[in-house]
Amino acid sequence: MGYAYFRMYGYNSTSGHCEQFIYGGCGGNDNRFESLEECKDKCEHRRKRCIIM
Repeated sequence: MGYAYFRMYGYNSTSGHCEQFIYGGCGGNDNRFESLEECKDKCEHRRKRCIIM
């Protein structure tokens, strides 16, 4: 686990929506967006497949 504290957004396939989470700065995957709008654009609005949380 990293020591950073970044507010990020990721797509939750269970809820079908993008949700905020805290990213510690280490590891992770491509389901990490800097803004809610970016997450929604890539995952919700276009219904593209995103890596799930």
